Amino acid sequence: DVFRGWLCHKCNRGIGAFSDSVEGLQRAINYLRKDND
Repeated sequence: DVFRGWLCHKCNRGIGAFSDSVEGLQRAINYLRKDND
């Protein structure tokens, strides 16, 4: 494990929910953008 910086509790839990998966986070971002464009 590498320390990447401090996160607030909500951000840490959110990233943890995606198991640090960039791909999973990107899919969530794409979903949110689709509904807000």
